Amino acid sequence: MKKSFKRVISVLFAVVALAALAIPAFAAEVTYEMPDMDSAFGDSLSGLWTNVLGIVELVLPAGLAIMGVSIAIGLGKKFIRMFSRG
Repeated sequence: MKKSFKRVISVLFAVVALAALAIPAFAAEVTYEMPDMDSAFGDSLSGLWTNVLGIVELVLPAGLAIMGVSIAIGLGKKFIRMFSRG
């Protein structure tokens, strides 16, 4: 008998808690306007493109320098091998 009484009390407590949380949500009148999806999507893409360009501007000079050094080392090794006997 005690277990069933505890279950009933816990269920009643849950129902009262849900009602207490839900009533203010239904009582408040809120008007919500859907934003224009085209402009919102366009604004987010333009912001993303700006961030990508900023990152490319930072990374590109260092990447080109590293790539140039690695190509120069590779071609230098081939050039030395071509004129030496190894």
